[in-house]
Amino acid sequence: MKWITAVAIVGAGLILCSAAAQDDGDRRQQARSLAASGKLIEALAVYDELTSSGSSDLTLYAEAKRTAVAAHDLRRAAVYGERRLKIDPNDYDTRSFIPLAYRLSGDEAEAQRSREEFLSYWKASSDPNVRAKPFLLVDRFQAGSWTVYALECMEIAGDYGVGYMFDVWGPKAPPLPPEEVAANHRERIVLEHNRIDQKILSELKHEDAPMHPTLDALFANGHATLKWFDGEPSYPVIHDLVSQYVANDKDLASKAPMGNTWSRITCLAGGR
Repeated sequence: MKWITAVAIVGAGLILCSAAAQDDGDRRQQARSLAASGKLIEALAVYDELTSSGSSDLTLYAEAKRTAVAAHDLRRAAVYGERRLKIDPNDYDTRSFIPLAYRLSGDEAEAQRSREEFLSYWKASSDPNVRAKPFLLVDRFQAGSWTVYALECMEIAGDYGVGYMFDVWGPKAPPLPPEEVAANHRERIVLEHNRIDQKILSELKHEDAPMHPTLDALFANGHATLKWFDGEPSYPVIHDLVSQYVANDKDLASKAPMGNTWSRITCLAGGR
């Protein structure tokens, strides 16, 4: 009798699981239909429910994220990404997307939290593919008619000690086909911690010179120092300086594309 009862309980459980899976499938199809007919907000309400269930189907989170991006709801897209990470914590693309999505949605607190989590993930990773990308895209903004992508370096390493890179694009901006990338990459602005200059200054003074970060513009046929800092500047300070400089640079449109002239001044991992 106990054996029969146990079989009955297991059988009932399987039936309930099957019914739940069928219900989720029906709800997902409903979300797809709503999205296809342009009812994105209604579709997202369904995806809210489906992605909070702990589903192990990774395509569900990708589908929900695409719908949120299409609806210009980047905060929701970031939330869907975080739910996916609970199932697939080593998903680099999702981890790197979340801080940017939160920042572009205006949620600075969550952008900073997820950025710190990404930094911890990057530092702890032994995956060579992850370690080969010592940067994180943290912002995208317009400065006049130009599009600026801001990347934060995960470490301040190498002779130039780059902390941030601001790549200026125009008239077209990424994503671009490979053949159009070089022609539209106008210049790069970097926050440097130049150890070469610091060493020379220390030798001249016969004492350890303090590090003075600089904000430098790099272009095809030259460079210019835009600002010297006494200490480490915050991101909002750098952002405003870069935005003003790019928007007011009347010669930018006539400058040659940046090319590979300054490729050595970039984000590096320690020891490189």
